[in-house]
Amino acid sequence: MTMDDSADRTIQRLRAEVATLRGLLEVRERTALERSTRLALERDSFRALVESAPNGIVTIDTEGKITLVNTQTEKLFGYDREELIGQPVEILIPERFRSEHPGARASFFADPRTRTLGAGRDLSGLRKDGREFPVEIGLIPVKTSGGMIAMAAIIDITERKRADEAHGRLGDIVEASDDAIISQDLAGFVVSWNKGAERLFGYTAGEIVGRPITRLVPAEYQEDEAQILDRVRRGERVQQFDTIRQRKDGSLVSVSITVSPVRDGGGQIVGAAKIVRDNSARKRLEEQQTLINRDLETLIHVISHDLKEPLRAIENFSMIVHDRYAERLDEKGQDFLRRIRKASGRLRLLLDDIVTHSKVRLLRLEREEIESQVIVGKALERLKPKIEETRAKIHVAPGLPWIRVDAMWATQTVYNLVSNALKFTREGEAPEVEIAPYLPDTSDPRGIGLIIRDRGPGVSPEHAQRIFELFQRAVGSEVEGTGAGLAIVLEVARRHEGLAWVQPREGGGSEFIITFGRQ
Repeated sequence: MTMDDSADRTIQRLRAEVATLRGLLEVRERTALERSTRLALERDSFRALVESAPNGIVTIDTEGKITLVNTQTEKLFGYDREELIGQPVEILIPERFRSEHPGARASFFADPRTRTLGAGRDLSGLRKDGREFPVEIGLIPVKTSGGMIAMAAIIDITERKRADEAHGRLGDIVEASDDAIISQDLAGFVVSWNKGAERLFGYTAGEIVGRPITRLVPAEYQEDEAQILDRVRRGERVQQFDTIRQRKDGSLVSVSITVSPVRDGGGQIVGAAKIVRDNSARKRLEEQQTLINRDLETLIHVISHDLKEPLRAIENFSMIVHDRYAERLDEKGQDFLRRIRKASGRLRLLLDDIVTHSKVRLLRLEREEIESQVIVGKALERLKPKIEETRAKIHVAPGLPWIRVDAMWATQTVYNLVSNALKFTREGEAPEVEIAPYLPDTSDPRGIGLIIRDRGPGVSPEHAQRIFELFQRAVGSEVEGTGAGLAIVLEVARRHEGLAWVQPREGGGSEFIITFGRQ
């Protein structure tokens, strides 16, 4: 073998080794490229997953530095992500909790496992503007090529806290209620029972929860309870159903029940909520009112027939005496006759006013929507002769409201008030009457109505309430009337859930106000 042959073989061997080495390097480069590509894809997939999360997501390294945040985190805390990346996570924690956080973080990385923070305790996040908000946090350990990181899923629980607080307040209200508030399932078993129910029925919650609601229902009313439950299943609400229920001691109680369906989070009806009110006192009042009404009806009948019959005889015979025998009487006898006729006329007015006032107290309102301008017009038409006689100036202001009233009795109140204004005037002056709307703030329980203003002598403060009492007057007999007109006005107002009162008018005179309740 020559030197040249040996050199050739060596060169060939070296070339083969170089080719082999080059192939190995290419494989390694390709593997590294594939690995880096895979890691990049995994990193991109992870970022996309984090970005699409509905909650705030923050990742931190073992030193507590923020490495990644998503859009929801920006919205929650008010930072741009560039302001957070690389910052200590304590930037998102209220200052009073920051000293504890490094130890808690070290504990997590020493034992990395999924855990939830905030359940059963109060945690807060700190926004960029310094405001705090309640949060719950889920911690998840994540292994990466660079080591272990912690991923925190942050939930803003502000609305949940508000709902819990509202639920707590509602629970306090339910527990403090004088009414019995009970819930039951669709099978008819008691689910909840407040103190009001305990007072009304005598059972403690421990004695009745889980038992059939029919324990409270007398045998003859069992069918009513079944019908109520059927209506609840159909989604209906039962409003103020008067019935009888049975206490623990067996005694019966008159109650009014309002029942509403209870729905779960999906809208399915799962039970019923009942408000049960003891009706005993109301029933007694109703019975008393029934007796009073019967007495009033009897009184109206007696006045209209039995009392007016002899009065008519007195009036008729005094008229006969006046027509046939007046000229035979001396001056004193004629004076006596005039007094008899005047007294009988006043007695008739008194009896008529008693009947009217009694009818108002028995009134069953027939309400209708009507423009108060119409009511005022009818009252003024009836008073036209008196207005012409007194040369009164009547001004009706624009904008009189629509009201829901019993039109006949509302007209009577305007008639009475304007009639008074025509009677009570300053000496030598024609009456001046203004009728205007009364439109208070909507929170005023007296409601809307009318103001009747006059320029008369006014009403002194000590008489302002008394003049609305039956047959009470602030003047003597020199002014005609019985003192029943304002009492009738007040009674009509009350029957409409309104009120009537008087107050001084600026510049002199009075303002009589009548309202007809909230419309």
